[in-house]
Amino acid sequence: MTGTGRGRCVRRIDVHDTDVLRGVGVRRLRREVEGRRLGRPSRHGKLPVVPVGDGPALVWHFGITGELVCACADDPSAVQDRVVLTLDDDRQLRYRDQRKPQGIRLTPHQRALRRALKRLGPDAPQMPRADFLDLLAARRGAVKGVLMDQSLIAGLGNLLSDEILWRARAAPRRPARELDDAETRHVFTAMHGVLDTVNATMTFPQVRSFLHQWCVVGRVGLKPNLVTRLTCDFADGTDISARFHSAASCSSGGR
Repeated sequence: MTGTGRGRCVRRIDVHDTDVLRGVGVRRLRREVEGRRLGRPSRHGKLPVVPVGDGPALVWHFGITGELVCACADDPSAVQDRVVLTLDDDRQLRYRDQRKPQGIRLTPHQRALRRALKRLGPDAPQMPRADFLDLLAARRGAVKGVLMDQSLIAGLGNLLSDEILWRARAAPRRPARELDDAETRHVFTAMHGVLDTVNATMTFPQVRSFLHQWCVVGRVGLKPNLVTRLTCDFADGTDISARFHSAASCSSGGR
């Protein structure tokens, strides 16, 4: 949110779609946020957190189609602009989401915020390698399921997990605890490589473009569920990369 009005006062909130409000109504959202300043934002897993004044905090959850757009008040609006915060300099923060699978929460105080975040596992980029290795060694479930379980590791979704396992050459459905130490270290290294790419310079629309075009799904022209199935099929140690590209060519008629 650098350059999007950090520290600015929220002059007005317009809610165009109440379906994106989670656990808070329009009247309470306006009462708690309007007239207060937005503090320095932070993030845990998939959740950006913006303090409001000295107590409440806005917790945003974008999903794959959501984003927070900084705009001028006279910029054309979009049908997908669900909630709009107008700041005291007439700039706006627009919560834009096409599919609305997630939404906006308002925690009333820091204690409630800590409780909400406590349900999540460690933030993926900050997780020590030793903890990561111990976690995978203790889980019976599929390694992809472990990566995507927000209560275990916060911040990894479907496409990021596919990319991580692609780079580590690990089959998504393989039980996590069956990976040996070297394989688990490869997954950890791949995780940080992918997250470093995403977090280095990208804004949210660029991240979304990266996920759809440059992660394995976009590179080889396959749907995520097909990627998962193929990586399972290729768990015998053969050349995964070559067979991915072969499968992509076949599925596109050789084009």
